[in-house]
Amino acid sequence: LFYSAATSEWLTLDDCKFVKPGILCHSLSQQIPQCVCDIILQLKLPVVDLPQKYQNHFSLDGYFLTEEQFVKIFFDKIESVVQESRNETLFHMFEVHAIIRENNSNRSQTIDQCLKANPCVPCSPDGCVLRLAQEIVDPNCLFSGLFDCSENRFPLENFCSSHLVKSSLASLGMTKSIMPWSMLAEKAKSIVKLYYNNSQKALERSALIIKSINKNLENQSNVSEEKADLATIPFIPVLQKP
Repeated sequence: LFYSAATSEWLTLDDCKFVKPGILCHSLSQQIPQCVCDIILQLKLPVVDLPQKYQNHFSLDGYFLTEEQFVKIFFDKIESVVQESRNETLFHMFEVHAIIRENNSNRSQTIDQCLKANPCVPCSPDGCVLRLAQEIVDPNCLFSGLFDCSENRFPLENFCSSHLVKSSLASLGMTKSIMPWSMLAEKAKSIVKLYYNNSQKALERSALIIKSINKNLENQSNVSEEKADLATIPFIPVLQKP
């Protein structure tokens, strides 16, 4: 029998999994991050921490919790995970994702698939809200001024300060240099209402929208419905008298 601290039970060999180094690490030989251990405890997974010197006695992969298995379990039960542990685990996941891409690694593609399919980017200001990567905006891009922090469109600050995480987010669709026409149309529609509450902010955003449109036209040749819609949206302030 093997004792699992996560379930507080003695388990048979067939009922448990052993933790192997490398889960969500830069290198598969490294010890797993503390946040992974925290997730195992929080979700009460039937996992046993087997000392390294004994692991070679179990040659079959079926006895070990793999990175692929952990990632699938994590996303299946992400709503049950404490926010701090959740965000830290996602941070490691994005870093590993970037490393896999940069090195053309043959590590499991499960991380890539799960990060694409699930809202998993903790957003400013407090990291409570999770968004899909294609829904977030690089806070250092040309048009970041079109968004308020309260809209939960920017990744948490520590996610932006890691070049690996930013590289991963960009590859997954974070808006960085070209603003989607649909997003531009959405922001253009908000200008009139904003003008009555904060005219200066509305003017600044109108200028940013125009700059973004010009940048899009320079880099994109496709015509979309959202692009055509911009012609019908009143977002450019004009003088009442010449």
